[in-house]
Amino acid sequence: MTLSRKRAAELLHDTADLIDGEKAKAYGEPEESFKTIADLWTTYLHHPISKTDVAILMILLKVARNGRGRFKQDNFVDICGYSALAGSENDSDT
Repeated sequence: MTLSRKRAAELLHDTADLIDGEKAKAYGEPEESFKTIADLWTTYLHHPISKTDVAILMILLKVARNGRGRFKQDNFVDICGYSALAGSENDSDT
């Protein structure tokens, strides 16, 4: 396996398109989506789940999918996207 800065930059570019492109238009604001998911998971699990938890758990879902030994670029792009969104949140997560 060879690591490529160029390919890494392309993945990040794809991630930027994902965060602010067609999927963004289809799914709406991540703030609202993550809050809705957090509220549903909180109700189901009877344990508080934050928007940041949602992003991290979605990252783990993508890691699990990728752990099957098959490379799928979409998983890495989504991981970058969830990570960037979680990292963009300030400390006032409620």
